[in-house]
Amino acid sequence: MKYIFKNKGFTLIEIIISVSVFAILMGIVISGFQDTRKHEELRDASLQMISHIKKVQNFAQTGHEFEGDVPSGGYGFHINLTDKSQYILFADQTSVDAGSCNDGIGNQRYDNESGYNPACSEDKIIGAGQVNFDQGVTIKTIEIKRIRDEDDSTTFNPTTLDSDDDFDLTFKNLKPFPFVGWLNNNINRDPGNDNFNSEKVEYVNIYLGHKSLNKCRKIHIIGASGAVNEGSSDCP
Repeated sequence: MKYIFKNKGFTLIEIIISVSVFAILMGIVISGFQDTRKHEELRDASLQMISHIKKVQNFAQTGHEFEGDVPSGGYGFHINLTDKSQYILFADQTSVDAGSCNDGIGNQRYDNESGYNPACSEDKIIGAGQVNFDQGVTIKTIEIKRIRDEDDSTTFNPTTLDSDDDFDLTFKNLKPFPFVGWLNNNINRDPGNDNFNSEKVEYVNIYLGHKSLNKCRKIHIIGASGAVNEGSSDCP
């Protein structure tokens, strides 16, 4: 008895199912690759920011000269939260108040954005200018934990900055710990105003995020020592 074998091809339904499964698997692989790339971009931005914070800290600790002089107020790191895609490094050389510029007297603030007379400020940007993040990376928010005065029993809750605030993290000459200042751009910037003055804090958290990710990188600056570290975090 002879057996006759007939070769069978794939049916149309089988081909459609196979192609669909392949397309789903490819979509998962591509999506995973894109998410990995975005996480790497976010981490790179976080590490770059840390390197810049440490740079101004080192400049202040060593009495680094800028344009032939040591800035009287040290060196700082400035963020205007109306644009969360960038920040600047600056040399603190001038204090601006309601009536004048006090040349040669730093105040641990970036006075070029003063509402009074920014043109008279001698604060200088370090390097080529503002530092811009890669597309998609942004500063989500900044959280500050204040410390109470020695004779004050007040306990401060962490302060979360708003989108219309600006923020300065500045290191005085020969000191490793940061002085932090923050305020709404519409607040009186007179150094006599307590809301304007920079102060020592317990810690600062800067949250960096990506517009298409639900996880952040948290940069943690310890106020007592100036130590800086970073890691993955839930977004606030």
